[in-house]
Amino acid sequence: MSKLSYKLSSIAVLALMLSGCYSDLSTDAGIELPDIVVEGVEPEIKILFGETLSLQADAYVEGTQDKPLTYLWEMDLTPGKESDRIVLGEEASVSYRIACSPSDQPYALTLTVTDPESGLGKVVSSLVYVSSTLGEGLLVAHTRDGGAHSELDLVSSKSITYGSEAEEPVYTRDIYPLANDGPLEGRVNAMTSALITNGAVYNEPLILIGTDEHFMALETTTFKKYREDMNLFGDFRGDTFKTTSVFTYSGIMCGAVVNDVLYLNIGHTNNVFNKAAYTKVPANVFNSRNIGYNKPGGDIVFFNEEEGNFYFMHGMFSGYAAFAVVSENFGVNLAGSQAIAAGCGKTATSAFFLKAPDGDYYLFYMHPNEPLYSHYKVEGAGLDEAVSYAFCDNADIFYYATPDKIYSVLMTGGTATVTALSWTPDSPGEKITYIKQYMQAWYGTHQYTLSSDSYPFVLDTNRLQIMITTYNETTGEGKIYLRPFNVSTGRFTFKDNGTFGGFGQITAIGTTFR
Repeated sequence: MSKLSYKLSSIAVLALMLSGCYSDLSTDAGIELPDIVVEGVEPEIKILFGETLSLQADAYVEGTQDKPLTYLWEMDLTPGKESDRIVLGEEASVSYRIACSPSDQPYALTLTVTDPESGLGKVVSSLVYVSSTLGEGLLVAHTRDGGAHSELDLVSSKSITYGSEAEEPVYTRDIYPLANDGPLEGRVNAMTSALITNGAVYNEPLILIGTDEHFMALETTTFKKYREDMNLFGDFRGDTFKTTSVFTYSGIMCGAVVNDVLYLNIGHTNNVFNKAAYTKVPANVFNSRNIGYNKPGGDIVFFNEEEGNFYFMHGMFSGYAAFAVVSENFGVNLAGSQAIAAGCGKTATSAFFLKAPDGDYYLFYMHPNEPLYSHYKVEGAGLDEAVSYAFCDNADIFYYATPDKIYSVLMTGGTATVTALSWTPDSPGEKITYIKQYMQAWYGTHQYTLSSDSYPFVLDTNRLQIMITTYNETTGEGKIYLRPFNVSTGRFTFKDNGTFGGFGQITAIGTTFR
């Protein structure tokens, strides 16, 4: 969570000095008028971005009862700038969701109370300090209308936010409209945190989000749109940005699958995405399930489903290279196989889960530069009904989930052993929709090595818990469960790292920077 220091601008100080002063609007200055008393407005207010400011003023004219008064609440849009103000309300009470950017200077809030009969007015002021909760936590994309619109909620808690002492989760709900014109349209298919360069160092965090029609980067302080669509690409052809995958790997590298084509972003160049050098025809053979990568080394591997071949680029700056075919003979005919899932595996390998034409399932792990290759045949219950999959980059473990159950796959001695885990959601109406290994957003970025010694804010839960989402069609609620796992056995531990609710149908989860 950001820590802000505050200082008063000259205009804000003036606003505070105005507290309690009068606007004598009477036509006869010789008449002594009774005072207007205003209570309920503190001279200083501290509030978080996205929270609702609710105030109730108690105002009256001395010596009278229930005399009608008029009210005018106003607030700065820019700290210390009186000319840039908005009206919040014209009643004794006011409610306003704070959309002003977090700042090291306060905003001036004023309430003008006027006696219409005498014309006497009184102005009371408050300095409003806006800070941000939009630090480390889970960014949850969900929809309540079948994907026509999406909401972004940020959740902080002890198990996902370094330094948090809150006993209960802290939610910042539907934060996108606060900084942008209108709601987030479309279904969010994928998102990730990324670091770009300001020209000197890699310290500019962004949130990358992909929908069926758009690809955008958001600032992390207010979630205001930073760039969108064509402004994020160097050589894009087309006018629709249907994004099915967004991921970070190897420090300054980001990848995105847009219109079934892979684009790579090398952060130290110009912070834009360019088409990956895959020269074969057709070029649109990429999807969210057939790209594996490793964060330490920067290798990226993809599986061509039609050919049954793996292709790879090597190294942190692999975006400059071209894909080369992996010539290793795995002893399995993969032509026509379907890529079910892909991601990061243990020992800096790219990991794949494939279904062969004969219906058999296989796990593949590869690091072509070492070279390091291994594969396992997977046989177990629920494989044909599975809806989501999770690789682990710190253990020889793979998970898959059906709507009702989660299975672990432990790889030892060349054998894959499937175990049905005992975990179930809170209620029978909830169906599992998604699982993923939890990683802090800093993990693998250019600023830090993968050693915990290089980063002072490593959570004990980093890479050691599985995120599970569910959806109840009857109630329309989506939930997130955090379950720690044992890296040796793959089983969930008895500890419960939290349950988060109040979402619609969850479509994507990302982690955010501290």
